[in-house]
Amino acid sequence: MNSHLMIGGNGFIGKAIASKNAGKIFETDGGQNFFKKDILEKSMAGTIGIFHCGGKSSIPESFKIPDEYQRINVDGSRAIIEAADKLGIKIVFSSSVSVYGPQSRNVTEDSSLDPKSPYAENKIEVETLLKKTKTPSVILRYSNVYGPGQAAHSSIVANFVDKAIKGEDLTIFGDGNQLCDFIHVDDVARANILAMNLKNASCEIFNITSGIQTSANEIAEKILALTKSTSKIVHLPARPSDTTYPHIDISKAAHVLGWKPAISLEDGLRQTIDATK
Repeated sequence: MNSHLMIGGNGFIGKAIASKNAGKIFETDGGQNFFKKDILEKSMAGTIGIFHCGGKSSIPESFKIPDEYQRINVDGSRAIIEAADKLGIKIVFSSSVSVYGPQSRNVTEDSSLDPKSPYAENKIEVETLLKKTKTPSVILRYSNVYGPGQAAHSSIVANFVDKAIKGEDLTIFGDGNQLCDFIHVDDVARANILAMNLKNASCEIFNITSGIQTSANEIAEKILALTKSTSKIVHLPARPSDTTYPHIDISKAAHVLGWKPAISLEDGLRQTIDATK
């Protein structure tokens, strides 16, 4: 029976996609199985499409262990792409708006790339590999994905919600005026399904974000208000990964995929808080 393969299907985004699209879960084994040709090809048997959202995904951590990020995210993806290309299987790849860097203008899918972290460089390398293959593919560039069930260390939203509920200080690196774009995981999952169903996709790229910028200070204040927490906001020196990202244009996703974000930040934060309590 034909089906889809979920690479990273046990992760936060992968689980959300799986809930909307039944498919086989590829056991990544910390990325080790990416390099095992027999396991890859056996898992891909009978598969008509691959959702590739596996790999390492922390921008701050990528500065600490760049070689490991390169090995898992790039070399591992190369093995996946080569196997899929051999079998003619479509790939929908989870990329990131971090590939654009801190640009000051409205950013479309055709804008120049200016990665500022090993993680962002990884994403660009995998996108380049996909552009060279014969098999159809779709690249989805996400902003800060959040939602119920996310591990506390995985995003600023999950971290702040966890600390606010516990009454602990919310730590912001820098002055907190750096702008981010937060997108609910269910909206991301829906974009993946639409991308997989897109006909004649030849390495199409889409920005999948809310299209609305929110500062780190604002997101902290919203979470404190919604949780009625007595936690305080504490500022520490900025890190290289704490930059302002540009306004992301999502009109292509609307026109081609028929996708728009459906969950507001306030509703998404409430869902996340309720699931964390």
